[in-house]
Amino acid sequence: MDKGEITMNATTFRSSVEKKIAGFLLREGFVFQEEKVCGREDEVKIFYRSNFCKLSIYKSTRGGEVNVMLGGINSPNTNRPDDGWKYLNSLVHDKNNSIDELLQNVPEVPKSFDDQLDEVVDKLTLNYNLILNNINQY
Repeated sequence: MDKGEITMNATTFRSSVEKKIAGFLLREGFVFQEEKVCGREDEVKIFYRSNFCKLSIYKSTRGGEVNVMLGGINSPNTNRPDDGWKYLNSLVHDKNNSIDELLQNVPEVPKSFDDQLDEVVDKLTLNYNLILNNINQY
């Protein structure tokens, strides 16, 4: 992956995210809540809230990833698992998958920022009802 893609500043990251996910946010009643920048923009977390849950889209330069976490409406804006946040993948994948099945989904070449963002937005929009159900089970 071109590190230049993931090292974009916080303002550019939020703008890119909102262009890709604006329709989903509007349709599902999410509103912007907060943006947090950690370190020298090594990690940027954007928080949204609906009547049903919270959503955090984040980028991590060190981890080279763009990902999504979801939490209950009373979860603090930390997007940490010990604060009630769940990774998107844990809410949409079968927890009984074997290691071999999980490894089949790991790309040989790291994905670009845009590809990662497209992937998490697609997972979120295609699986939102399942996600809401799974959040409520925790």
